[in-house]
Amino acid sequence: MAAADTAIPQAKRKIHGRVRVTLDIVCHKPKSTKLITPRGDIDNYMKAILDAVTKKGYWHDDAQVAEINAVKRYAMEHEEPHTNIEIYPL
Repeated sequence: MAAADTAIPQAKRKIHGRVRVTLDIVCHKPKSTKLITPRGDIDNYMKAILDAVTKKGYWHDDAQVAEINAVKRYAMEHEEPHTNIEIYPL
């Protein structure tokens, strides 16, 4: 997920200690599909995003993530594919 690396800005400061992460992964929906969710394992999406956040300096290591809530879904009509990342210190 090279797009994550370019889309995530460099952190202004590091978060120390445990964190909670919320991910909303919104994928392009093909014109015709039998799948109810986008292809790919959600844990692979999560790992790529967490690695990019680590690289951008938001925390020392993604081992600091103590809680995570992730949703992978197709974009609704008139919605662009995107990923929302929220990080909260615990």
